[in-house]
Amino acid sequence: MGYDKRLALIEKMHEHTQNGRVDWEETVNNNEFIVSKSNLSVVVNKGQNQNNGTLYTFSIMDEEGDTIDEFNDESWGEDDHIFGMCRDLYNMARGYAKGTEQALDKLLTSFGDVPF
Repeated sequence: MGYDKRLALIEKMHEHTQNGRVDWEETVNNNEFIVSKSNLSVVVNKGQNQNNGTLYTFSIMDEEGDTIDEFNDESWGEDDHIFGMCRDLYNMARGYAKGTEQALDKLLTSFGDVPF
């Protein structure tokens, strides 16, 4: 049921986030970040699965904020590559939304001349 498109979406978001082309924002919920494109939004959330392991959930929402689709890293079974990509995407989204790069730049500058 379209899981290939969902995986392609994760792959594209990963690629675009890695290249700094996605403007992630924090939501009011803990461990959750959102990006909006074309009157749609994607929310990525870090939670727990039934075995208390990490679970990355993606929700696609329409312009009214209604969830129109939801899937997670386990939608394709136990796949380490997909889990790793979802983990990386979540961490990049969190870093972007929280301004991690700017904070690191400030800290590095405060310790002296840094060749970055």
